[in-house]
Amino acid sequence: MIIAFLFLATQGAVPLQSWGAPGAPAMHKEGAPDTQIIAPNGPTKVRLGTTLEFEAVATDPEGDAVTIFWEFCGESSCILTGERISYTFDTAAIYNVICYAVDEAGAEDPSPDRVRIEVFEGNIPPVAIIHSPEQRQLSVRTGESVHFSGSVGDLDSEEVTPIWRLASDPQTTIVGNESTFRFDQRGTEVVVFSAVDSDGGRAADFRIIRVFGAQENRPPMVAIQSPTSGQVFQVREEINLQALASDPDGDPLSMRWWTTSGFVGTGPNPQNLAIGRPGRYQLQLFATDGNGGHARDSVQIVVMDPDVRPDVVIVRPRADVRVLPGQAVFFEGVVKDASFAAKYFVWVIQDMVRGTFRRIRQDTPGWVRFSEGIYQVNLFAVHPFRDDVVLASEPRRIVVKSVGRDEFLGNDRFDRAAVVAEGQYDGIALQGGRFFRLPIPSKNQDVHLTVSAAEPIGYRIQRINGQILREGVTRAGSFSTQLRRMPVGELVMGFIPLGGKRDLDFGFGVRTLNPALYLTDVRANESYGALVGIVNPLQETVFAECIGYRDDGSVLGKVPLELSPMSRFSAPVVDLFPNALNLAWVRIDATSPLQGYSLITSHDSQEAFAVSGVGKLSSEVLVPHIATKTEQWYTQAHVVNGSPDLVSAVLFAGEQTELLSNESGFSIDQFDFLDKLGGTVGTEADWGAFAESTDLIALAGSEVFGKVDGNRQIAGLSLNDGRIDNPNFFNLDKSLYFTHIARDTQQFWTGLAMVNFSSESRNLNLSAYGPGGALVGQKNLALGPKGKIVDTAEGLLADLGGPQSIDWVEIRGAEDVVGYELFGTHDNKRLAGFEAGPQLANQICFPHIQTGGDQWHGVAVVNVTDQPINVQFKLYGDAGQMFAESTRSLAAREKTVALLSDLFENPPVEAGWLLAESDGLIAGFLLFGDLAGQTMSALRAE
Repeated sequence: MIIAFLFLATQGAVPLQSWGAPGAPAMHKEGAPDTQIIAPNGPTKVRLGTTLEFEAVATDPEGDAVTIFWEFCGESSCILTGERISYTFDTAAIYNVICYAVDEAGAEDPSPDRVRIEVFEGNIPPVAIIHSPEQRQLSVRTGESVHFSGSVGDLDSEEVTPIWRLASDPQTTIVGNESTFRFDQRGTEVVVFSAVDSDGGRAADFRIIRVFGAQENRPPMVAIQSPTSGQVFQVREEINLQALASDPDGDPLSMRWWTTSGFVGTGPNPQNLAIGRPGRYQLQLFATDGNGGHARDSVQIVVMDPDVRPDVVIVRPRADVRVLPGQAVFFEGVVKDASFAAKYFVWVIQDMVRGTFRRIRQDTPGWVRFSEGIYQVNLFAVHPFRDDVVLASEPRRIVVKSVGRDEFLGNDRFDRAAVVAEGQYDGIALQGGRFFRLPIPSKNQDVHLTVSAAEPIGYRIQRINGQILREGVTRAGSFSTQLRRMPVGELVMGFIPLGGKRDLDFGFGVRTLNPALYLTDVRANESYGALVGIVNPLQETVFAECIGYRDDGSVLGKVPLELSPMSRFSAPVVDLFPNALNLAWVRIDATSPLQGYSLITSHDSQEAFAVSGVGKLSSEVLVPHIATKTEQWYTQAHVVNGSPDLVSAVLFAGEQTELLSNESGFSIDQFDFLDKLGGTVGTEADWGAFAESTDLIALAGSEVFGKVDGNRQIAGLSLNDGRIDNPNFFNLDKSLYFTHIARDTQQFWTGLAMVNFSSESRNLNLSAYGPGGALVGQKNLALGPKGKIVDTAEGLLADLGGPQSIDWVEIRGAEDVVGYELFGTHDNKRLAGFEAGPQLANQICFPHIQTGGDQWHGVAVVNVTDQPINVQFKLYGDAGQMFAESTRSLAAREKTVALLSDLFENPPVEAGWLLAESDGLIAGFLLFGDLAGQTMSALRAE
């Protein structure tokens, strides 16, 4: 697993100052002191400008005198000494204050104490907590009443009003700390308890009440009591398994335990578990009542081996770096196989010329600014489970030097390419061709290249064997491109002026990033809950880190994950991040590519939508749908700055332009388009784009649209830049694939949309295929510059026989065109959408399967080739175990569509995801919903 440091949300870059004499840091010696913070006694929230008193005690086993150090940030001005100190917080941020003692012999506490201080620029929100009932979700029968009690508070000592209400009747409120509600109507109800202070600050807690009829089966309830989430065990240590389970109807329960490594046992207290391999494991418990009711619970445990030395890894920068004087470098590190949030670690930045060094003990220093010179950076850490072992990372070499116009003169051919490190190279004289060779030390790296030149220049990116990966002409000014999932090796980047020009100034910057997923909509509040799902479709273990951010880019929390081959991890965000009400978005950093999604469901079970994780950052993100009939529909966007850089980004929609508020690193802008566009969405603003002016390749996003007329239809789409740069997928003839046309037009309608985001007209060819892959018909479509086509399948395909005879549609000639499709029901209850992607593969993943209970799942797979193929479906559990497989043969251009229950007889409740493998190129999607006919969601198979 990967455990990363907590992010300190300080403003700006940390300058290197207070350089010490040469020497290695005294990480640990025998008899090191122990430090404990006394005040404040826990996480604290204060207003900007507050002076807070801090106090700590330290003991030394050898009785030596000690000095207590306090670190509030990475700058020397933030480091204070003394048992009692005071500190004034003059910046609104989140401070992870570190306290450690050093004795006379130089031994430092290997496990410093920490306290989190959150500084607000304005009002500190109040607090609302429901005490009874304790369970987040209850099951009752119609006519039953439930008594609720709670409490409110406010750190600003303002008057706070406690208010109870039902989500179905928000206008009726009850003031007070207690209330009783009677539930007469079957379905799902949400009881909301909120606190409102005199400055308008608000907080809320809630309970979900599932109301069943007198004769209906009620699902069981289950909770793992032992082990607890986050508990640490040694390898082969016995782990006691205990659970509390009950059934409100008194039905006998069947209970099955699973871990990431496989099946464990049955019953509420099976035999003890012993795990022989270190790692992080998800322990799951499934309970069924024999009448269709089921429940599940899960915890995360850590199994460690004291004799194994986990790796300390510098994640940013990924390799050695070359920067210009005065530029900053972003530092971030992780330790595999354990969390050492309570351990000592230190960044040592050594000036190799002057022989001095600087130590930064903050969890993640963030931006550090350098003057000219050569530096070596190491990250040291105490072993997560042994204080007598110090771990060290591989070093990073930072060269800080201006680029002379004549520095690169002999690299005028491919075979003379100059070796360069990651970094920024400005002020190069472009005389004829210039070639640069970039080492790629790790597999699956994303490479970001930015180019700046006053005039357009030619560029080409090749592998060392000469294979051309990307070539073209840059635009004047700044230009950026990226290559994804590069293998270990070298890339050669070539640049040449156009028209025989010489002595042209240009510069370029290059950096590499780990594979990542960006989940931009993970809302968790009194109305909605989000589930995060992550699938490892590889035959290798993948280490990952789930990082939750607030809207300002500060880190809410980090969860390390270890995904065994072919496994899935899924959990509600409230289980991952205890303070999930402040969660804005999630980033998944991994050692290899993963598939992921978020599923958002309203607590009353009337709305649900799924959004795929975005697998890359872009300089421009397209928004293919903005509702212009705002009296019927709303459209919301979530767009993140997924980089640590300062970014300037705008929304373009028709003739309107609006600035986005996600400038700071890892921040997000969440808004309704009607509000962002000033209260009016013009008819020409039916699609848009988010674009950054800095070409830093930093944006990712998603959109959600739904009804405002009282109907609860809602759907979501992940957003992309419409370009293919993933070598694991193929794109034939720049086509878009709409992989399903609903035949049941009495119940469903299908919507198809295409957007031309270029400034040139596109002539598209639509081919419609029916049963057995037969070509039903073809037609041409004219799509003007910046134009959009949106229509129902009945309208668009009427001249080809309509949806009754058509299974799927291919759009050829779709260069610079993006698309999506929607499915909805005529009763205005259900809606689902997914992206009409150009990506094709031999293996695609359907990441969300939740059998048992009230969900159905449908899958569709299309053979897009002209040859017959076999498609093998494999059903996996979260632990990576394969439960069942099924094979279907498809003729050329044929589609298969089936419910999960058609593919597999009695799929087990432990099923987690589905894989489709083929001997030809395929595309597909997953559609799922509840048996009550209230919700429906879709995900493109990738």
